[in-house]
Amino acid sequence: MRHNPEASPSLGVIPKLFTDRTFHAITFTIVGIIGIFYSLTLYGGHDWSGDWSQYIHHAKNLIEGKNYLDTGYIVSSSAKFVGPYAYPPVFPILLTPIYWLNGLDFEAMKLVTILSLCLSLLLFPRLFNDQLTRAQQITLILLVGINPFFWEYRNNILSDFSFIFFSYLSLHLMQLFVQSANNTQFPSYQRTLWHSFGLGLIMYLAYGCREIGIILPLCVLTYEIINKRKVTLISIASIAIFLVLASSQHHFLNADLTPISIQQNLAEFSEKHAESSATGHLDFISLDPAAIAHRVQGYRWALQAFLPFNHNPTFELINTILFNLVTLLAFFGYFIALKRRITVLEIFFAGYVAVLLLFGAPTYTRYLLPLLPLILYYALISYQYFLRSGIFGSNRYHLTTFVSAGLLSITAVSNVYSIKNHSYEALDNGIGHPKAVEMFAFIRNNTALNDTIVIRKPRMMSLLTNRKSIGIPRLASPTSEHINQFFDAAEADYYVDLKLQKWILPLNESTPPTPWFTEVFRNTHFAIYKYQPPP
Repeated sequence: MRHNPEASPSLGVIPKLFTDRTFHAITFTIVGIIGIFYSLTLYGGHDWSGDWSQYIHHAKNLIEGKNYLDTGYIVSSSAKFVGPYAYPPVFPILLTPIYWLNGLDFEAMKLVTILSLCLSLLLFPRLFNDQLTRAQQITLILLVGINPFFWEYRNNILSDFSFIFFSYLSLHLMQLFVQSANNTQFPSYQRTLWHSFGLGLIMYLAYGCREIGIILPLCVLTYEIINKRKVTLISIASIAIFLVLASSQHHFLNADLTPISIQQNLAEFSEKHAESSATGHLDFISLDPAAIAHRVQGYRWALQAFLPFNHNPTFELINTILFNLVTLLAFFGYFIALKRRITVLEIFFAGYVAVLLLFGAPTYTRYLLPLLPLILYYALISYQYFLRSGIFGSNRYHLTTFVSAGLLSITAVSNVYSIKNHSYEALDNGIGHPKAVEMFAFIRNNTALNDTIVIRKPRMMSLLTNRKSIGIPRLASPTSEHINQFFDAAEADYYVDLKLQKWILPLNESTPPTPWFTEVFRNTHFAIYKYQPPP
């Protein structure tokens, strides 16, 4: 029987499996078309962001039997751009089959992220079945699937889509095993343990993609404390399994292969001369009210990137209106959901937002990717509320159908326009740029395996050249002496100069950093200098 959210407003009912073959077929067809479109429009290469290269290096180490942490990346708190020396292992594990079969095949690796997104879209009917009609569920799939930012993000070999899938799957299992109002459906301890193991494992897989997944076990606890005034065996066991797996990961990754002597030298140099950079996630936490307010403003503009400007005044105006409308509806819908019954969805949304506001890193739109489907979900709840309120009169269904079709059509046209006119400048000028390929080839062919390279993108250099690499120091007023001291502390051999902002740009000027450097390579975009201190 078709579920009717108007007749059953509670979110506490266990979502039913698909019983309507037509709906089942339509859903899979739409998601399949989205996946095919994403795959056929993939663009080769990658941009100059550093995270993807470290994920791949971890996968490479797993396949080649090397230490997971042996990426050649030297971490220094004095570097201008500091990434962690290791990333969680789940996403690299997902990349290992691709690397094993095809090596550094970037387009094939991007298929992993596309598959993760498609699986996430297939979870929407299960996550939102209690509040949305099937037409609205399909609408939600389409709105996310054809969103220009989601589509653009397919060209990034990053863990975000995999995190969304495992997080949403965790929330679905919470709905089944924890949120269920009728726990008698799971009477046996054997079944309870299996459910606990499944939920604990999936929660860990989300955490093993992105550490913000730590909020998932907190969702379980918070839900049961608020709604049941107790913690059930399923929750206790699933959280215990999560903690065992997360602790194992932490123990496994709690090491730094940088030689102790270099670590000590870099620490002494940083203390004397350099500005310190954050080297761990806890370093970014800030409780300052002004900083939080600043991040609220930053994420407001980051959220609007999901309806990007199209350099067309008409579409820009439409997107601005749609953004403000959807945002207001989502706020209202969230409070409607809270008033009806607090579920794991509301707790996850609040917890995720709280972490973002406390986390003082740049307010990137990518951090909002797991929230967009929920924002649209709450906007649809508001839509239903106003539809049932009668404010549209006796013809409300005809009116709202007309308005909904119009808004969806406008959104679709705007999104298609944005996708059609999308620029690939960042990828064209990424690591596949001929001048970049030339530079990387020189490093591989003209330096020793034990040489260390200083560059603004050290993790990328390590992956593509198999050389140890370290970032450039944060020096407020660098002198020749300071630069030489840094190279001595890092035991570095080469410096790669490039002009890099959002993407690579031609190098207009480049001179040796100090007299102890000798130019060994130059093209229009890069210059390489060898560090040769006097005896």
